[in-house]
Amino acid sequence: MNRWVAIIAAVSLAGVALAQPAPDPSPSPAARDEAPKDRVPDAMARATLARAEQAFDAGEPEQAIELWADMGDRAASAPLAAIADANAGRALLDAKHPDEAAERLRSADRLATDPEVRATARFNLGHALRQAAPAVKLPGSSQEGGGTIADRIEGLRAAERAFRSCLDVRPNDADAANNVEYTRREIAQLQQLDQMLKRQQQELPDNAKQLSQLAKEQQQQADQNSTADPSQSTQANEQQKDLSQRTDDAAKQLRKQAQQARQGGQDELAKSLEEAAKQADSAREAQKKAEQSLQKPDPAQASEQQQDAAERLRQAAKAAQQAADQVKQPQQGQQQTKGEKSDQQNQQQQQANESQDPGDQLADRLIDKEEREREQRQLRRSRIGGPVRVERDW
Repeated sequence: MNRWVAIIAAVSLAGVALAQPAPDPSPSPAARDEAPKDRVPDAMARATLARAEQAFDAGEPEQAIELWADMGDRAASAPLAAIADANAGRALLDAKHPDEAAERLRSADRLATDPEVRATARFNLGHALRQAAPAVKLPGSSQEGGGTIADRIEGLRAAERAFRSCLDVRPNDADAANNVEYTRREIAQLQQLDQMLKRQQQELPDNAKQLSQLAKEQQQQADQNSTADPSQSTQANEQQKDLSQRTDDAAKQLRKQAQQARQGGQDELAKSLEEAAKQADSAREAQKKAEQSLQKPDPAQASEQQQDAAERLRQAAKAAQQAADQVKQPQQGQQQTKGEKSDQQNQQQQQANESQDPGDQLADRLIDKEEREREQRQLRRSRIGGPVRVERDW
């Protein structure tokens, strides 16, 4: 999925950042010439890079990262600094530090003179930005931490630009083209998910209103039948049948919404909707008994059963309102400060890194299984092992 820069006898197979990279604290080649203080000469830089390679091969990535990062900052030669930053970025990506990896890879992009180094750094930058994009915290799910759909789309668009900029340098890179398409597909799926959530925000409050209205009308029927003449039971029964049918329709709608929420990973929302449907079903049972009592006719007994139905409809409305409140939570989360948002994303990223790439998690739910497996096989074939190897000149 991600690539190392592999340079043997001055031939590079490595990579870099965006077509129009964002400002980065790493010095440009010109700035490096103007600030030679503490710069490491080429022979020493090559020796340090060799030690970093040995440390990495020996299973000591932390030491390798430290050596590569040091040469990325201090190597006098911009091409050698680019190699160091590219390898540091790639190793940081493996270590699940995507923000630091992206910084190094952008620096490698600017400093590189070899287009192959630049292309691979951009390719790896795409993966770093994908990894940094926060997983989506769906409203009504029990997931701890996470960002909004907009947060993830923003991160994925940056990743898409990085993969696409790799094609600017290496137009025939099939892996980069595949990753552009894969990322665009996820963005499209997220946009569809966003539309679904917007529909939820519109429809779920209507459930609560509808159930509250049914409870109100059912209570009125109960009050009327408590003192009604048995001769009026026929008309009362027709009114009750209408209320019963509307209650049944509402219960079906709630169950459908609960199933959709369950399938989408909104388990807490599904529980609230299922509870509302359960209470509506209980109300429907009480209504059936009321209909039978009105057919006898026994309006007094029907009144008690209608009273029971009204109470259960109020409980259903309460559960439906709880569901409606749950889908409002992400909107409140968007009001946090930038610092709070960053902290939340960092916590979520740590959780996601312990299990699976958040993009892969979302793809598990949203992308067809067969196509996803085919794309993942293609991504695996794009992986190149081993760090940049620099030519020794001593």
